[in-house]
Amino acid sequence: MKLRAKIVDLEAAGKPIAILNKNDARLLRVAPLERVSIVYDNREIIALIDVTDTFVSEGEIGLFESIIETLKVKDNDIVDVHPAPKPVSIS
Repeated sequence: MKLRAKIVDLEAAGKPIAILNKNDARLLRVAPLERVSIVYDNREIIALIDVTDTFVSEGEIGLFESIIETLKVKDNDIVDVHPAPKPVSIS
């Protein structure tokens, strides 16, 4: 799913956190604390997600600082987002 990046000026102790609109999360079939793959310009990161009705609009994904730094993404850039497989330790 292609989503527009929304820079979130928050940090979570270096953990990659992304915020999805509830409807986009439903379309991706992911729930809070599940993982998604975010790809931009041939860079990829696996992020934990949180879900909101209001903080980001449909078609947007809120990205915390660690993701912004890793992907070198800017506000309004288009990123690819897909569900990520669960780690072996959780499966």
